[in-house]
This record gives sequence, C-alpha cells and structure tokens, in this order.
Amino acid sequence: MESKANASNLINIRLATPDDEAFIYRSWLVGYKSAKPNHKIRNSIYFPAQKNVIKNILERASTIVACDLNDPSNCYGYLCSEIYPESVVLHWVYTKYRFRHFGIANTLLNFVLEQEPRAQLYASHIGNNNYFDGLVEKHQAIYDPTLKVEHGTS
Repeated sequence: MESKANASNLINIRLATPDDEAFIYRSWLVGYKSAKPNHKIRNSIYFPAQKNVIKNILERASTIVACDLNDPSNCYGYLCSEIYPESVVLHWVYTKYRFRHFGIANTLLNFVLEQEPRAQLYASHIGNNNYFDGLVEKHQAIYDPTLKVEHGTS
C-alpha cells in the first residue's frame, strides 16, 4: 500500500501499525477535546469515553499515515476512514502542527477518495478548525455524528 503522495513527493502513505497507536490516540483525543462542544465535558468523562469510541472505530476502520520517505516511523499525520460503496466516512484527519499547510491532509483525503470516486463524503467528528468547512465546500461533505458507531451501509 505504500505510495508516494503528491505533497511534493516528499511523503509516503502507508497503513497505520500498532506502533502508531499512541500517536493516533493522543492527537485525536486532544484534538477533538478542543472542539467547542467538548470544552465543557469533564476530562474524567471525556477521555475514557472518547478513547473507547476511538478504539471501536480503529477496530473497523482503515487508518493511513503520511510519513517520511526515508523513515516510516517519522509520522507527519494520518487519516482514519471507512469506505463503503458510494460513501466514505471520514472519522479523523490530523497533521502535526509544524507540517500543516503543505497539503498533507488533502493528500491523504484524495488517496482515500480515489478508492471510491463517486463517494458521498461524511464526517463523524469535527475538530476546532476550518478543515470541515473546506470539505463541505469542495466535496459537499455531510456531518453525521451518529457515524461514530458502526455504519449500516453495506
């Protein structure tokens, strides 16, 4: 599955491995906690509950990682999604702060959308940035938080 991405051909895209899990959990938990609706949830409630949501998603979804061409353990970001006939559920996309604005998240998204070109794009989580607004504008994405649990599409 390794592939050179179009972000200046400076990244590899590979499947996530168990070695990536700490990075994925930490960035997703902290990033989603920063979303405005989650600010008021107590940490003692949010972190265990959301960790369980992420665990369930990761067990059924596919997560791809953007990494250094010469060092696959040097991760720049990742995207977690599920691909169904004519629909893609985007659960979370993350790029490390110092690598943002280089097109890494969009490269990962385009890689996924190439798998199902006619797909309607859905998002189960929205972070505290404007990335989702761009998805609505460019892909007519639909936010559906019920997709955090297993999707009935076959």
